[in-house]
Amino acid sequence: GPALDVRNNIVFSTTNLVPFLQGPAVSPAGFNCLGSKVNSGYAAAASDLKADAKFVNGSAPGWDLHLVPGSPCLDAATALATVTTDIDGTTRGAKPDMGADELP
Repeated sequence: GPALDVRNNIVFSTTNLVPFLQGPAVSPAGFNCLGSKVNSGYAAAASDLKADAKFVNGSAPGWDLHLVPGSPCLDAATALATVTTDIDGTTRGAKPDMGADELP
């Protein structure tokens, strides 16, 4: 199939491992926020951040993976012409947030 576009994601792990395919099937990649426990399974790109995303609640029960003010993932993604709205229907800005949701 087509290559996977792996950009502007927040990669969160509670186990120190993240399963990623590597090689020609993953391209382009970058502008991802890699949490502190993400230390294998993905070769970081120069544009990736190695920082915790700072979610409202990043643990069970009650997961809320919206970003809080002060998150290093805010305004840190790259704009993609094919992605104009986030998962909640909010318009993505010229300098979007990493992850699937724009902080209003």
